[in-house]
Amino acid sequence: MVFGSSKLLQLLMDSRIQDYLGNNKEILPPNFDYLTILSFLLWGAGIYIPTYLMAGTVKQMLEPKITTRKELNKVIEEEKEKLGLKSKIDYLIDLEKPAPSIVIKDRMGTYWIYLDQLPTRSLIAHELHHIYDGWVDRTMKFINAGKKIPLKETVYYLFVEEPRTILYSLSGIRL
Repeated sequence: MVFGSSKLLQLLMDSRIQDYLGNNKEILPPNFDYLTILSFLLWGAGIYIPTYLMAGTVKQMLEPKITTRKELNKVIEEEKEKLGLKSKIDYLIDLEKPAPSIVIKDRMGTYWIYLDQLPTRSLIAHELHHIYDGWVDRTMKFINAGKKIPLKETVYYLFVEEPRTILYSLSGIRL
């Protein structure tokens, strides 16, 4: 079941993401410090991932699901207002194709929230915070240019931006 503006958008998003991932198999530069990688993995596996799973995911599981377009549009507008976002935001929900929730920005300037589950308020707040903090705009510059997202950006996202976004979606606190 697909909700949102069009199945064509879903196909476009899927092909853009697959093209991006398919063309960027080299993840690490040849001279990268593997001890740093090990540190990130141990920290991530020991602290970050369990915290994220326990806090963000549990809250989303316990919250009531948004089941109508009217309700979802209302929640998006309320959360946009809280963050001071003025941009056009649309969404696509595809319950048949499991994928991580993401936000992209099309060339016309519209942000698209792609979801594989019925959303909750905290999930919408989480995805809109990625627009608020500039992550979507920064990453779309790389994707639209056919480039991979630099490792430095990815590490910053995982260890700074994503925890800030989780904090916001749990508590409403913006850092």
